[in-house]
Amino acid sequence: MKSEVSKVTYKDRILWIAFYPLSAISFLFFANDNPIAKLIRLPSFFTDLVFALLITFSTGLYVRQIILYFDKKHPWQEHLKTRLWLQALYGILVPLLVAMILEVLYLIAININFANSSILHLELPLAFLLLLLVNSFYVGVYLFQNKKTEIITVEKIITLENKATIPYFVVHKGFNELKIETTDCAFIKSHEKLLWLYTFDNEVFRLDGTLEEWEKKLESSFFRINRQYLTSAEAIQAVIATETRKLKVDFVIPVNDAVYISKTNTSDFRKWWKK
Repeated sequence: MKSEVSKVTYKDRILWIAFYPLSAISFLFFANDNPIAKLIRLPSFFTDLVFALLITFSTGLYVRQIILYFDKKHPWQEHLKTRLWLQALYGILVPLLVAMILEVLYLIAININFANSSILHLELPLAFLLLLLVNSFYVGVYLFQNKKTEIITVEKIITLENKATIPYFVVHKGFNELKIETTDCAFIKSHEKLLWLYTFDNEVFRLDGTLEEWEKKLESSFFRINRQYLTSAEAIQAVIATETRKLKVDFVIPVNDAVYISKTNTSDFRKWWKK
């Protein structure tokens, strides 16, 4: 499932100004037993520093580009499980492996025995921790801006003429909450065992529960047109008859897959939609 996703603005200057330089320096001091005064006098100190800065900033740039790419191709709110393993693989494991390979090549270039180095017991876990922090930073910014996982929960259900009516949903945007009126909700879609709520502004939010549960809660205000969609009448722009006697649905907001009303629901749908 693909949808229009708002672009996230990552204010990550703190990473480039402070975090990455300090991370590069930390590799030098934590991986060396010499006192600082002696360490800075070593012939390899400045080449080590340049190498550490180059690797750290290059890795930071790579991670940022990977984040931006996945935000477009696999946004959190649509591909949660896929994004998790892609983020772990390409955001942490791949740059970690490349950095360690480059470190080994650097040690060979300056004639330092790999067995005598601190790569495995110090630099490897330190690099893993730093990559984990960087990825966590970007994910945190994403969630805080509500561009990537939003969870909708029902705050209140009232009874009106013996029918369950939900006046609004409470949307969690990072650490904030925002009310979305039921009238602003176009339809609910089931995809990859998760529910997604689309608004008329073409925003997409993750929704708790099952389609069957929401069908009961929303009653006559929404209609279950097939196994995937529960829609409001206002979200349907047109229905088109097909040769197989199914009805094809055109929504007022764009969707990337063809949506049909099952034959068994056609009669009930026409009665509901013409009310």
